[in-house]
Amino acid sequence: NNLLFWKIENGQAARSNALIDDLRVMEALFKIGERSNNPHYMDTAKLIANAILNFNREGSLFVDFYEMELDEKGDILTLSYLNPSAFQYMAKYNVLSEDEMDELRKFMNEIPMDNVFYPKTFRLSDNTFQFDTTVNLIDQLYVALHLERFDINTVRFFEWLHKTFYNGNLLYGQYDIKTKRNAVQYESVAVYALVILYSIEKQEYSFAEDIYYRMVRLRNDNPDAAYFGGFVSSDTTHSFDNLLALLAERKLMNEQIINP
Repeated sequence: NNLLFWKIENGQAARSNALIDDLRVMEALFKIGERSNNPHYMDTAKLIANAILNFNREGSLFVDFYEMELDEKGDILTLSYLNPSAFQYMAKYNVLSEDEMDELRKFMNEIPMDNVFYPKTFRLSDNTFQFDTTVNLIDQLYVALHLERFDINTVRFFEWLHKTFYNGNLLYGQYDIKTKRNAVQYESVAVYALVILYSIEKQEYSFAEDIYYRMVRLRNDNPDAAYFGGFVSSDTTHSFDNLLALLAERKLMNEQIINP
């Protein structure tokens, strides 16, 4: 049905997809298709785009997954999945209409806040936003970044982020939604990388630079180490952290905020 299995384990494919995976693959195929002028990539991207509309949309909203064997859609939309650039490609190639894009932007513009934080999900069955009691900054930053890219103001969240960083010269990975105090003791490379991308989107270049120099303190800079140059702690790492850090660093270089 032109959707992607979200997982293959021991040669066995899961029977559902994940909206975020399909959107990311679709967007990547549109991008490389345009750059290489390869119609095969474009055609595949359009097939995935149409499948997303057929299987991962309920009314005007999207859902996290589609269960293939049961032919059932999920009831939850994770808000950090709503990447505007993916949907803009769908509109560009006439998979989504301008009215449908306007409906999506209107929905995002109505996302509420609790204290300074965004909800994690939206439940379609009763049209309610769901907040976590402990918020993960990765989720928060993706929502804020996507809102900015939809030209929706995120100043309250940014002001809290800015103040919190300079109060202690660091950010933690998770915070309590009520007290706004850190709920964990660890820093996150992915959080810092997303703060950089978000700050550049807001043209807050000085803040992006300060965050970068905090982020690189987590990098293994021992030239004799096995993982020299990587973001590795006790021989444990995640591709997500390292790739986001590279993207953020390259963006800073392209914007001439830091030198290569």
